[in-house]
Amino acid sequence: MSDEEMEQMLMDLDAGTPVADAGEVVTAASVGVSDVGRETVSKVKPPAVVPMSSGADVPVESVTRVERPKPEVRVSSDGTALNVFIDSDQVKADISINLADLDTAMIEHAGMELHYASQTAHARRQYERVKSAIEILEAKLDAEVRTAAVGDKKPTEASIRAAVTADRRYSAAQSKLIDAQHIWKLCEAAENAFRSRKDMLLEVARDRRKEREGSLRVRENEDLRERVSGILKGGAS
Repeated sequence: MSDEEMEQMLMDLDAGTPVADAGEVVTAASVGVSDVGRETVSKVKPPAVVPMSSGADVPVESVTRVERPKPEVRVSSDGTALNVFIDSDQVKADISINLADLDTAMIEHAGMELHYASQTAHARRQYERVKSAIEILEAKLDAEVRTAAVGDKKPTEASIRAAVTADRRYSAAQSKLIDAQHIWKLCEAAENAFRSRKDMLLEVARDRRKEREGSLRVRENEDLRERVSGILKGGAS
């Protein structure tokens, strides 16, 4: 490059005019940098902005979901339905522990315990609703007995109570209450079993840790004996 061409390039730089390859070099003024004289600044291309993909396109670590059967519906003696909420076979399968895959058992335990605790809460609510309905029915039957006895000899409280409990609707409601309580107690037993499962998992995990620590200590002792033996043999030689 001749001296004239060099001077022209410097004049272009002072004036802020891009030089021959504008994609590679810009002036300090064009990038907003002060007090840099004639020093050129290499243009750095900004990283391409990649639009955020939809949730369906984002790779997500697969999560194994345990599919449980839908709760059974039990028909009570009065013809109405009661939700059973749990399946005994599924409870047995969920409560079992695979000692060959202890990590998975511990990871999944919290979710299963929450599931069965919620089923217990649902069963308790169902029982309380049936119990409340029986109280309303009992008051209604009591009023019917007292109304029917108007004009006759005044009935005693014992006879009124006997007439209420002998009513077919009351006996059917009591049977439904017993079924609802049975379902609630079964769910409660499953929830308590999962608490015991948690204690068992923790105990097995502690035993596994002790076994690993024991193996490490044995290995360290063996390494120490080998080093000491090597030192003694070296000193003897």
